[in-house]
Amino acid sequence: MTGDWRLTTTPRCLITACTALRRRMFTERWIVTEVTAQLFQSAALCECAVLAYCVMPDHLHALVEGRSERADFDAAIRGLTLARRSLWQPGAQLRLLRDDEPSDAVARYILENPVRTGLTQFVGEYPFAWSDVYKLESLFSHRSPVSSLQSPVSSRQAGRRRHR
Repeated sequence: MTGDWRLTTTPRCLITACTALRRRMFTERWIVTEVTAQLFQSAALCECAVLAYCVMPDHLHALVEGRSERADFDAAIRGLTLARRSLWQPGAQLRLLRDDEPSDAVARYILENPVRTGLTQFVGEYPFAWSDVYKLESLFSHRSPVSSLQSPVSSRQAGRRRHR
């Protein structure tokens, strides 16, 4: 995200993008592989890095961090959703993280999503949720409160913008 905002730490955001009509499109490995490749490519082109992600059957969550002052979260979302426009519902969510929101807590929130929705019993079992930055052992060895994170689909969160 470029513009007039500045944070004291590296800018980070939680992205949530839903499939068109919330169809369960992401159940096969081939399409999830395509979507995650597009996510990583779009993030890299926009000076961002994907710290953690989870591709659920009807939506995607990603923790993304800016890698330079030119980092552009808006363009990263557009790059992801415009690549296969027919897959995505308009209005992907982007929530900038506050300085006091630890990235590891957000990564836990993302990786726990399949357990919360009943797709798996344990974190790490779901094949379409991963982090190359945070290892499961370290994320879950000491728990910081994930319950303090609001649901990414809540419309009342501060700092949220819709992207069309």
